[in-house]
Amino acid sequence: MKHVRKALFVLLVAALPGCEENPSTGTDLTGTSPILATASATPAVFDLDALQQRNGVYHLTTYVSASVADPQGLADVREVQWVLRDPAGTSVVASGTLQAGATGPGGNREYFASIAFDVARTTVGAYPLDVSAIDAAGSRSTITRLGLVVRLGSSAPVLALAGARQVSTSGDSTLFALSVQASDSNGLADITRIQVRALASRDSSATQLYDDGTRAHGDAIAGDGIFSGLRWVRPTTVVAAILFEYTGLDAAGRLSNVLFRSANNEGPRFTALAVPATITRPASGSIPVSFFATVTDANGRADIDSVYFINLSSTSPSIILMYDDGDVTTHGDSTAADGIWSRRLSIDAATSTGAKTFRFSATDRAGARSDTTRIITIN
Repeated sequence: MKHVRKALFVLLVAALPGCEENPSTGTDLTGTSPILATASATPAVFDLDALQQRNGVYHLTTYVSASVADPQGLADVREVQWVLRDPAGTSVVASGTLQAGATGPGGNREYFASIAFDVARTTVGAYPLDVSAIDAAGSRSTITRLGLVVRLGSSAPVLALAGARQVSTSGDSTLFALSVQASDSNGLADITRIQVRALASRDSSATQLYDDGTRAHGDAIAGDGIFSGLRWVRPTTVVAAILFEYTGLDAAGRLSNVLFRSANNEGPRFTALAVPATITRPASGSIPVSFFATVTDANGRADIDSVYFINLSSTSPSIILMYDDGDVTTHGDSTAADGIWSRRLSIDAATSTGAKTFRFSATDRAGARSDTTRIITIN
């Protein structure tokens, strides 16, 4: 029995923690450390697609508040700290202290601060925000972890400017070059499929459109947001009755807006043309000369693809584009999207004289073109 008691005594002594080997630095064993009663951040969720970038980053701000008590009195609270880390939790994005405010209900003191930090579009995720109170002796309260969620919007692809141009016919079938402009707030890579169906045709199954720059798909430039494709269509009645339906999907399965384009295209039309009948060359230097064309399209202004003119009397005629972009300085257009296409050119003393034939043209997204000519005499 003596041996048993001796063994138990040895075990008990071995189990006792030694003060030198188990220090309690930073831990208040008396229960007098500050108490972080509540902490919150508003807003806690940031949708980058609802914000604007500045210099390639998003500047985010949240309001953080905390309620703190201390068993030894509020005067014993030295500060309330906050630390914001990246979504991986490995790097500190920003840190600081909250400002002391008034004493609230229950005798707690309120602390607050506006926290600002920058994020890139590629650094979305949950940013941990740790808040804690520290007293005069350096004892820390329990840490409250808040989460600031930075995400991209949940917007679906957006389709615009649907085109349907007849390329050729064979028997009762017509080959169409089909195209549509697509965009996505998360980038073109987020778009998984753009497709078109030919309603009122004998085959209304979907045809995929591509933005890969390949001739087989009728796509001119890869990655420009214009999705294209070629499709033979056999109408159930007449070609003019065919209606093309364009839709898109993103990686999350969100459906785009639905666009329709009739095969019965109506081309653009000039309703007004303001150009000088006579231009007098300057003796030296140059003078500006402006050209204005008002163009309409039954399928909407967005269906107008280009407006331009050519000096047919030139020894080397070239296309001179007109613009409806509101750029007065570069193009001489005063108001964007008002249906008036403009162009300002410079005429100098070296410009050849005589009566010149100018052809003004407007094309739509189906390839239809409208032309009108004017004779301009240059003296």
